Amino acid sequence: MQVLELEYEVKKLEMPLIEMTKKEQTGKLCPFIENPHEDCYIVTLDSLKVEAAVYYCGGNYKKCELYQKLVKG
Repeated sequence: MQVLELEYEVKKLEMPLIEMTKKEQTGKLCPFIENPHEDCYIVTLDSLKVEAAVYYCGGNYKKCELYQKLVKG
């Protein structure tokens, strides 16, 4: 798979992921989701990280170690 095709596939996954996270417990998304850090689950999303991304990028973002680290800054 070429790089452009891979980027397209990742973009196709991002919107459903954002929609799923909106339905998480609090309905709030991680404040970093629109401008994520390079280590965020959403940036390096693959099939192994989808569950963690939905959990941490959604209503449970305050439990995410990276979020806590970035907030303490």
